[in-house]
Amino acid sequence: MKKNTLYIGLCYLTVGICAILFGLFGPSIGNDGIIGGIAGAGIVPGIYMIYKYFYWSKPENKPKYEEKLKKERINLKDERKIMLREKSGRITYIILFYILAVLIPLFAIMNIDRIVVITLGIIWIFMYVCGIVVFRILDKRL
Repeated sequence: MKKNTLYIGLCYLTVGICAILFGLFGPSIGNDGIIGGIAGAGIVPGIYMIYKYFYWSKPENKPKYEEKLKKERINLKDERKIMLREKSGRITYIILFYILAVLIPLFAIMNIDRIVVITLGIIWIFMYVCGIVVFRILDKRL
């Protein structure tokens, strides 16, 4: 297991602890839920990454770790899995595109804040433009 995993886990843990300390002892900014979310999003993955590093670094787990890495390498280069990932990404893109296309007028009819409708419209346009740009880049490369 790479030492990088340990260092990243320690960074996550530090950010989470700092967020807790800021939430407890810092000025009240009215968004305590966000501070708690940041703390949880730092502490839980940080502890998991540190645990994972020490678990896979144990000598008795080395063969299992090597087998796991071998399976990951095979799965990353498997042509069928590559095709499935690409197809699932395309289908997800299309579904989200149509969901946004339905939500924009729906939110406008429901008198939701104008900024929300504008933001959804910007995201919808961005998705469309991004899809065209990525297609053209891939078309030139392949």
